[in-house]
Amino acid sequence: MKIKSVVATTHVDKHNTRITKEALEEMAQDLKNSGKVPAFNIEHDSILPPIGKVIDGWVEKREDGEFQFITISEIFEKKTEIRLPDNSLAYIEASETDDRPFSLPETEEIFREPKIYVDLANFPNEKEYEKFKNEIKEVGKFKDEIIGRKSFIPDPEIIITITQYVMGSAIGNKIFEKLTDRVADDVSTTTYEVIKKAVTSIANYAIPKSRPITYIFLIPGEINIELAIRTNNPKLAINAISQDKINDVLEKVESYLDILDISKIQFLYDTEEEWQFNFLLTKKGEVIGAPISHKKRAKKIELLGFKDFKE
Repeated sequence: MKIKSVVATTHVDKHNTRITKEALEEMAQDLKNSGKVPAFNIEHDSILPPIGKVIDGWVEKREDGEFQFITISEIFEKKTEIRLPDNSLAYIEASETDDRPFSLPETEEIFREPKIYVDLANFPNEKEYEKFKNEIKEVGKFKDEIIGRKSFIPDPEIIITITQYVMGSAIGNKIFEKLTDRVADDVSTTTYEVIKKAVTSIANYAIPKSRPITYIFLIPGEINIELAIRTNNPKLAINAISQDKINDVLEKVESYLDILDISKIQFLYDTEEEWQFNFLLTKKGEVIGAPISHKKRAKKIELLGFKDFKE
């Protein structure tokens, strides 16, 4: 099934920002020529596997004189059972017409210090965001970047690169050699304190207050490893990235790499306080998800009333 959508215009949006016509045209050209395509996600929910992929797009003039970026997305209609290296069940989905891999965020300059990504929409105002950053700077250096999600007030989310922290263990170094040919330098002993401060501080500032925070600990490289936990308890998020727990994840990743051509793999922290495989993306544009990830995605689709999307 294919869906036509208006994903951006040159109008001033609800966040009081405006995208230029040139920026829209650049997005369209990137979609056509980069060799990679965006995932089609449900409500920007980063812990759900994509339900499809964006396969085409163009810019056109609107009746009011503004411009809009139109995309064509293909929704996956078939899923096939497969067995993962540990013999657990999973489902594989793919486009019937497009085998381009999914586009992923650039991860350059990641090794000198942690990088922290947040959405300004999750802060009451820019002054509060600056206060949040200053609290972390008191502990150590980090790079900051803004992510944008086209929801009025999206659920709170923070992404933190933890490469240096992972390399603090022998297993981390062993696995990391398989993920990238770049060499880390100037590994700071304060990395963990920066990570811990970011985790605790975001809980004091993020809005809406009624919603749990999605913490994504990112290990970028030739493949992106994501450790995702959604919780109102910052201490639980900190405990989730103990060296022992991360080493268990990295050993699982190593077994997957021998069989699957992965571009991104995500693990979700479960109620037993263990990291479990959630979903992965392959370099052929396929999505492989655990049964629990499909169950959560189906529930979200049902709650949102998207009758055309079926599991």
